[in-house]
Amino acid sequence: MNIIRILIVVLFCNFVAVGPAFAHETHSLAALRAGELGVTQFVNSGARRAQPAFLHGLLLLHSFEYAAARRDFLEAEKIDRGFVMAYWGEALTYNQPLWREQDRDSANAALARLARDPAARAAKAATPRERAYLASVEQLYGVGDKAVRDAAYCVALGLLAERYPADLDARALYSLSLLGLTNGERNVANYMRAAAEAEAVLRVSSRHPGALHYLIHATDDPVHAPLGLQAARLYGKVAPSASHAQHMPSHIFFALGLWDDAIEANLASLTNGRAHGESSYHSLLWLAYAYLQNNQSAQAEQLVRSVAADVVATPSKDNRARLSYARAMWLVETRGMAGLDANTPVDNQGINSINYFVVHDFARGISAAPRRPADAKAALVQLQGRIDMAQVAPQSVTIDWLDNVTHEELEEAKILALALSGTIRFYAGEAASGIDEVRDACTRAEHLQFDYGPPWSVKPLDELLGELLLADGRLDEAATAFRKTLDIFPNRRLAREDLAGALAQIEVRGPSDAGVQAVLRREDLLGVWRLVRIDYVGPNGPLDDPFYHAGSSGLLTYDESGSMSVQIAGLTRPRLPVPNSRPVDAATMVDAPAKAAALDSYYAYFGTWDYDASHATVTHHIGSALLPAENGVNYSQNVALTGNQLTFVTHQKTAGGDFTRTKVWIRVGAARVGAVR
Repeated sequence: MNIIRILIVVLFCNFVAVGPAFAHETHSLAALRAGELGVTQFVNSGARRAQPAFLHGLLLLHSFEYAAARRDFLEAEKIDRGFVMAYWGEALTYNQPLWREQDRDSANAALARLARDPAARAAKAATPRERAYLASVEQLYGVGDKAVRDAAYCVALGLLAERYPADLDARALYSLSLLGLTNGERNVANYMRAAAEAEAVLRVSSRHPGALHYLIHATDDPVHAPLGLQAARLYGKVAPSASHAQHMPSHIFFALGLWDDAIEANLASLTNGRAHGESSYHSLLWLAYAYLQNNQSAQAEQLVRSVAADVVATPSKDNRARLSYARAMWLVETRGMAGLDANTPVDNQGINSINYFVVHDFARGISAAPRRPADAKAALVQLQGRIDMAQVAPQSVTIDWLDNVTHEELEEAKILALALSGTIRFYAGEAASGIDEVRDACTRAEHLQFDYGPPWSVKPLDELLGELLLADGRLDEAATAFRKTLDIFPNRRLAREDLAGALAQIEVRGPSDAGVQAVLRREDLLGVWRLVRIDYVGPNGPLDDPFYHAGSSGLLTYDESGSMSVQIAGLTRPRLPVPNSRPVDAATMVDAPAKAAALDSYYAYFGTWDYDASHATVTHHIGSALLPAENGVNYSQNVALTGNQLTFVTHQKTAGGDFTRTKVWIRVGAARVGAVR
């Protein structure tokens, strides 16, 4: 900010001659709309025939549709070779202030086509206002360090917006330049100033795409997100033709944990982008994450498979990096579910950025640590190797972020290595020191800039810490870690479920100083319950459940008469045609395996139930089961109720150690009147 104060004095001298009105401009676009990209006005001296292309490009620019905007500005230049503001617009398409990407050479080449140097270009501007716009972009692409140039550009736009208060685009771009002062890293003071500028524009024009867009960027963290919710609800409707405008509202929806809204936004963005020949991997990853938070793993699986197919068909730096993160996300959100080649590293040849690749190493490692320690250690070695290689990689502003390694990336990678090391140590039997290492990683991560969207680490480190604490029986500490995760990632599914599990165990245990069991009434259990998850823990930590497996769905019903039923279905069941009659004809050699798999992936029985309040135990008396051997069998389970979440815990002692299975269910529909305490 000191840079700005110094530059104000210098730049003000260049603006004192600028008049307070749009003097001498020959065309006004106040009433012109460009498709479905929002509404703006930009008075300028360009040829009338070139105005539609220019305005269309400007609206696209406000929605970060840089390539499409550039094509429009070039079209305007073709129609009017002396269209000063078209060259200005083209130059701005080479600057992506929130993503650390800037192509200064191409921008200056665009300006050079207008005239050879700043003085000659200024001479071509027909009005003082157009000269002021040119002066601002000359600052952006002038000499010196990028931070200094960004600050100079910001000051120039601030003076321009002050001099021409009716110019909403100047004020909107000034808002964006404030966000760009820290290369997209969240600075609350700058971001709130940017939000104020964007809101001022929206008070005049609620359909200005830039103001809506930049207000969302300024408020897309859990603390400030409510301030951007109205803009998020409006932006996609104002600019439905812009893929990025469809995606942006999900920044607010993610920060508030509104997964249905986030799915709708990113699905619209992905559909829009693909219709225009774009890969739209950014929206795809956000969509997959939102699906997984909404327990829609089948839809997420299709998206991950589509990225893998793209890599096979036409490998690029972009889709390879995205596939690495997609696989990491799948491993974490499904608690290590097999399939999708999720444990297979992605080729990173030619990519300097290590971010998505170390995240995949981390996800593979923490997923393998409880059961496959050798694989976990191999993932850690690969992660550390990437850090060593990145230490000598270029660390400067580049045209493509995948060509760059930032100091932030390196610090994040080192934090992930520390957290993975602690996880490996925990499952190797060094619980206390392993937890200390992961806690240290959490502390170091608190000093990183907040980043919106899916977690940068794919697995929030406080959530990982909570899981280790929970496995170690430190229930109260675990609950605290899960609550902290939910403060940063509201409504995150795994943290929410794990918190419910920890609280359920605390409730069964009762107050730690009294050992009194919680009072649960029979009527509290009445109703229909949907399966949330099943955890299976052995003597060495979490395991794949040998019967239910990860991602199962199911329903449980208790009624007042004492009747009950249970149904649990596996995630990936074979597709079989509906038979014409029952009983089904004898299986052929071809369809017998599929029918066997269908049987093995479904579990069901019905019968009666009773509840022992003194021991908080439910017993199922099976009348008939899909597996006939269970007919007449009685199953007893410890039970706890926390809000609308029901938890069953069963213990099994074997020669190989003690095993615990925990089933978590959530009430379907409204609770029975008077049933929930």
